[in-house]
Amino acid sequence: FDNWKHKLPTREKIFASRWFKPFAHLFDKPEYWAFKRDKVALSVAIGLFCGMLPAPTQFFSALMMAYLLRTQLPIALFSTLYTNPLTLIPLYVAAYKLGSRLLYGTAAQAELVMPALGEPGFWADAGRWTLQFGQPLDAQFGQPLAFGILIMGTTFALAGYALVQIIWRWRINRKQAGANAGSAEKKAATLNIQMQTKCKQAPSSRHAAAAV
Repeated sequence: FDNWKHKLPTREKIFASRWFKPFAHLFDKPEYWAFKRDKVALSVAIGLFCGMLPAPTQFFSALMMAYLLRTQLPIALFSTLYTNPLTLIPLYVAAYKLGSRLLYGTAAQAELVMPALGEPGFWADAGRWTLQFGQPLDAQFGQPLAFGILIMGTTFALAGYALVQIIWRWRINRKQAGANAGSAEKKAATLNIQMQTKCKQAPSSRHAAAAV
């Protein structure tokens, strides 16, 4: 985790935004910036869940959830960045198909068509395609899509939380094992020196006894 701490947005960068600046006073407590295992895991879960929400609400939703749950703000914001117009399109298509399957089973449903990658005007189409989900949708698309987003976002959040906990514990255990091994080696080296010293002293003692 230390390798990517420097990539996290700083307090100054976060609240330099005119959208976030009014909320700066809410995050004065150290708990919103503490780099602890449980807070990092929860913040990753928040970011992964909010990343599935319709654009452009991801950052603001992550900020509000981090405030309410009193957890690490930069990681919550940073963890939303796995979605963008390129990744959100296939994720929403998958969410729609998942929601349709869970709500309606195998019954035929309208196809949610995504912009074709490589076609002229793809990025403009992708932006419009993504932004439409920030607006009310009809029941034909809205209900299965919203349900699929909820299921996928929750799954990502739980997986992210568990993964951070596992990796963090593994790193702690590895450090402790290394420290214990180093301590054992140091003790063994000390014992070896003591034995060598005793062995050197033993002949001297025997010569002294013989001379007497």
